[in-house]
Amino acid sequence: MRKVFVKVSNYTRFLGGISRVESRGSSEAAILVVTGDAGGGKTASLEHWSVEVGAVHLRAKADWPRAYFKRELCAAMRIDPHGHADVVLNRVMNRLGTDRTPVVIDEAKYCLRDRAIVLQKAREVCDLAEVPLVVGAVPGFENHVSIHEEISSRVASWVEFGPSTIADVRLLADDLCEVEIADDLVEDIHRAADGRI
Repeated sequence: MRKVFVKVSNYTRFLGGISRVESRGSSEAAILVVTGDAGGGKTASLEHWSVEVGAVHLRAKADWPRAYFKRELCAAMRIDPHGHADVVLNRVMNRLGTDRTPVVIDEAKYCLRDRAIVLQKAREVCDLAEVPLVVGAVPGFENHVSIHEEISSRVASWVEFGPSTIADVRLLADDLCEVEIADDLVEDIHRAADGRI
C-alpha cells in the first residue's frame, strides 16, 4: 500500500472553504469551521493542509484550559512561553502576522468550556495577526458557536464533510493500492465502509 494523501471530495470541499476565507471581504471574517462525523477524513485533511501550507496545527484536549492552549501554541511555534500572558500572546501574534501563518485547531468541541474562552482567545490572536483560523469539530458545533456572536460573526465559511462516495473509494483504491481493484470490489468496499474513509 502506498503512503500518499488522497484528495477525495471532502478535501476538495475543504479547499473551497479555504478559498472563501482567503477571498473574504473583511479581514476579521477569517474563521473556517469544518465539521463531520468520525471517519470522514477531517483530521487527516486538516493535518495534510497544515503541513502543506506550514500552518500551526493544534489538537484540543478534553481538559484544555486557556493556559494549555497558550503553552501548546507556543511549543508548536517554538516561541518562549514565559512571561506575562499579554507579552507571550504579543510574541505569538507578531510571529503569526509576520509569517502569515494560519492556525488550525482540531477537536474544537473541547474549546467551548467556560464560555468558549479558548476559542475566544484563538479568535482574538488570529484576528489581531490577520491570519485564518481553521477549526475542526463534530456536527452540531455550529449550534454552540452561534451563541458566541464575537466568534460566529467572524466565520467566513462552514464546510461539512459528508460520507465518502463510490468515486472517492475508486480514487483511494487507484492511488493507494499497488494492485488493480475491480469496480465490483470498490462497490463492496464502499458499502462495507458505510461512508467512512
